[in-house]
Amino acid sequence: MDTGPVIIQAAVPVVFEDTEESLSERILRLEHKIFPEAIKLFAENRLEVIGRKVKIRDAAAPDQSFVNPPFSG
Repeated sequence: MDTGPVIIQAAVPVVFEDTEESLSERILRLEHKIFPEAIKLFAENRLEVIGRKVKIRDAAAPDQSFVNPPFSG
């Protein structure tokens, strides 16, 4: 199933207390949130595949970065 180009991607932090199972569970929960969005973009014909890259028509530029652990500054 995970063989095509990336449509949506999310980062999941790894914490010290993580086990393979706890990390896998958090990843799966997030995948269940973003997968329907990928299907929606496909259904709306908003995806353009260029080689192994995907362009999302009418997508806003990302305005967030992920930093772990968070810091002020």
